[in-house]
Amino acid sequence: MSEGGVAEHDQPPERVTEPPGRVGPTESSPLAAPGVRRAFGSLTPDTVLLLQRTAGNAAVMGALARAPAGLVPMAEAAEKLRRERESHPGSPTASAVRFRVPAPDELKRLYSGGTVPQAVVEDAVRRALKRMDADIALRTGADDVMSKLFPKPGVFDETAWAGVLGTDTEDVYKSVADAETQLKPADKTRLQDVAREAADEIDKAMADDAGLKDVFGTQAALAKARYGQAKAALKAAMAKADTAIDTDYNRDDDQVGLGGWARHDIQHIHLTGDVAEVKDRTEAIITLIHESAHLASPDVDDLGYYKSPGFEAMTDAKKVCNAAHYEELPARSLGVSKFVGKVFTPGVKASGGKVTFEDEARRVASEYLRKAWDAAVDAHGFVRETAKEIIKNPGAKTFDKKKKSLLEVSKMEHLTIHEQQPSPSTVTTLDAILSEGVAHATVRIQGKLKKQSMPATKNKKAAADALINGAINDYGELLGSAAEDRKLMDWLVKHYRKGF
Repeated sequence: MSEGGVAEHDQPPERVTEPPGRVGPTESSPLAAPGVRRAFGSLTPDTVLLLQRTAGNAAVMGALARAPAGLVPMAEAAEKLRRERESHPGSPTASAVRFRVPAPDELKRLYSGGTVPQAVVEDAVRRALKRMDADIALRTGADDVMSKLFPKPGVFDETAWAGVLGTDTEDVYKSVADAETQLKPADKTRLQDVAREAADEIDKAMADDAGLKDVFGTQAALAKARYGQAKAALKAAMAKADTAIDTDYNRDDDQVGLGGWARHDIQHIHLTGDVAEVKDRTEAIITLIHESAHLASPDVDDLGYYKSPGFEAMTDAKKVCNAAHYEELPARSLGVSKFVGKVFTPGVKASGGKVTFEDEARRVASEYLRKAWDAAVDAHGFVRETAKEIIKNPGAKTFDKKKKSLLEVSKMEHLTIHEQQPSPSTVTTLDAILSEGVAHATVRIQGKLKKQSMPATKNKKAAADALINGAINDYGELLGSAAEDRKLMDWLVKHYRKGF
């Protein structure tokens, strides 16, 4: 996103899953059990996954390297591990799950280049590894990995990379140039077909007077009109898809929990790579309807995502101005609704009970965290697009034009830009990775909110603050300090929809 640009960011529903609890290898851990020792004699996907769960990525790769003669080659075992992880629900390679790190050759160039002090590079890599460790919920041993990658002061051992981090390229940040780009011809063709189905679903919603009243109440007529405007806007966008629609083939969106975005002022839609490639037809249909709702009217915003706290209990005035509510009737038609047969009554939950003080406090906390996430995605887009422009036009003084904002983002998010010597001059891939990591962390923090116990207070703001702090602290790897973490989150909320 260009500097100052503001988009309606959308999170895909039911995307984020909390991984299983941590297990670290100890003297009495399952790694020492006879069953696990026997697993070395039969490296199936299940047994490799057992090792991976028990000891973490670094330990597994080391164990495989030391395995007795006669076992499958390490490369083959690693491939089995990769396939098993990908097929396992909530796995580290599932969409929107993992942090990423720089490619070893790029990290080596940065470490030896002199622009960023080596101590700063090491600190940044350690932070990225700790976030990765927390994300996968395994004892990958960030400090142990660091001791192998940087065995002594001033030395980066590129050859140690595969042994401690594995060879899965999905862990590596690839190209900023592919993060916002034109649809590939084959994807555009598939998407045009899906857009026709989305238009059909909009027609069904407009014809469902009872359903419109169930969802939008007193605002049913306005909702019906906006559905019609959304259909027209979608048709217009598809007619000029090469300029009105773009996507993310670098999979940054997956990493930051972004389901897409749309801007009414320029009638533009951004889709995730999975939606552009139509990995899930139903999700693609609903996503197009959601984004076209933003294009229908400047009054249609994101006031709460599908199934977020208080979603079904919003006032009619808010529902008709919330893009996620335009998903509900198509979701019922397609058989994926979470509110089958429910009437959305202001102040009443889907269960039939009235909205309580706790419900209200949790909604305040949820909206705070959503806004922080939204701004973090904007910040990452700003950093990434600046890096992209610098690579594309090295003599255009792009950095100087955006220097003030870049330095502010760098200091708040603990990037490396403000630490560059003799003076800040560029944006590196490591900075893009670290800013992506902050946005990714805010997704994880949102996932911690539902696990927070309600504090004993009747003050709604105090209750919401306690819930927010609990979620941030439970995650623990945003910046590494509770005070700095909350300061960053407050700063992000202040920048919500203001751009950088």
